[in-house]
Amino acid sequence: MKKVLWLVNGREGFGISRATVSFAGEFIKGEIALQFVSIASGRMVEALEEAGQRVICLGYEPPQVASGSTVAFLRNLYSTFTLSKKILRSLKAIIKQDNYDTFIYRSPNLTQIAALLPNSLTKCWIMPNTVGNGYFLDINKKITRLVCRLGNIHVIANSHYTATSIAKGSFQPDVLHLGVDESRFDPDAVQQPFQKKDFGFDEGDFVFGIFASLGKRKAQDIVIESIARVKQLYPEKQLRLFLLGVDDQHSSFFSHCNKLVNDLGLTEEVYFHPTVKDVERYYNLVDVIINSRRDAEPFGLTVIEAMMMGKPVIAMKLGGPAETIVDGKTGWLVNLPNPDSYAKGIEKAIKSSTIKQEGKAIRTHAVSNFSIGVSFQNLCKLVS
Repeated sequence: MKKVLWLVNGREGFGISRATVSFAGEFIKGEIALQFVSIASGRMVEALEEAGQRVICLGYEPPQVASGSTVAFLRNLYSTFTLSKKILRSLKAIIKQDNYDTFIYRSPNLTQIAALLPNSLTKCWIMPNTVGNGYFLDINKKITRLVCRLGNIHVIANSHYTATSIAKGSFQPDVLHLGVDESRFDPDAVQQPFQKKDFGFDEGDFVFGIFASLGKRKAQDIVIESIARVKQLYPEKQLRLFLLGVDDQHSSFFSHCNKLVNDLGLTEEVYFHPTVKDVERYYNLVDVIINSRRDAEPFGLTVIEAMMMGKPVIAMKLGGPAETIVDGKTGWLVNLPNPDSYAKGIEKAIKSSTIKQEGKAIRTHAVSNFSIGVSFQNLCKLVS
C-alpha cells in the first residue's frame, strides 16, 4: 500500500467524516500517498479540505443504497448501475493517470463501482454497517457476496457483529475496529471545554449525554422515558439528559420527543442542542454517554470517543459496543432497546461510587485498543 485512492460519497455524517480525517492523518505520517475522490460536494469534502486534504470532486449525485422490497431493491440496483458507469469512467481515468495501487471505500452503494475497477488494484471495502435481513432468499446478501468475489474486493468489517451479517462459508470478512484520534479526544488537551454551568446545570447534577443525530433509530425517546423512570426511583438525584445532534426541530420525531419531555415533566431535565463540529469540547459537561439504538449498533464511534475522553458508556449488548465496552468497568451493557433496560443501565451509573474517579482507566483502555494509530497499523497488516 504505497499510493491510495479513497472514494467517498461526500455527504457522510460528522462521525464518519471525523474518522476519515483521522485516518488520512495516519497515511501522511506513514508517508503513503493518499488522494480522495468525492462523488458529490458536502460535509465530508469540507472536513477533508479543512484538514488540508486535496479532494477531487466529480460533481455527481451519489448512488442510493438499494432498499425497500425485493423488487424495489433490484430496480434500485439497476438504476444505480447507470450512474455508476459515469463515476467508473472518471475513476479509471484518475487511476490510469497516477498509477494507484490501492482503492478504499466505505459506503455499500459504491461496491459495484469498486468491483469494475482493474484487478491490479487492491480493493478494500471498510464495511460500516450490517447487510440487512428481510429480503426474499437473502438476495441482497447473495448479490453482495457475488459482486465482492467477482470484483476481488477485500471486505473489512468494522466489528465482528457487522461481519457476521454477510459472512457465509468461505466468505469471511476481516475485522478492523475503527480508531479515534487520541490527541484530539484528550480531556487534558481540549481547548475551552464546556462546563455544566454553561448550560444551566449545577455541578452536582448527574448529566447523561446522547451525541447522535436525533432520529427514531437512535432511540432518544426511549432514553427520555428511562430518565423519567429513574427520576421516580431516585427523586433526590438531579438527573439531566443532554441531547447533542438536534438539527431539525420541525421533524415529527422531534415533536414526539418534545411532547414526551413535556408530558413526563422533564422540561428542566432534558436539553436539546444542534450538531457541532467541535464535539470534543462537549464531553466534559457529561458524566456518562448513552449510545442508544432501537436496533443493534454496528460499531459505535461515539462509544470510542467517549471512552477516549474518560467517560463511561451505556450501550445495548447486541452489536459492536459489546466488543469495545468492558461491562462494569468502562461502561454498562443493557439487554434490550426499551425504557426498562436503559433505566437499569442509568441506575447502575448513578449508583457507581467510583464512576468519576475511573476516567483515566477508561481512557487507557481506549488508547491501548482503539486509537487511530492502532487502527491504522491493523489496516496496514490486513492490506499488505
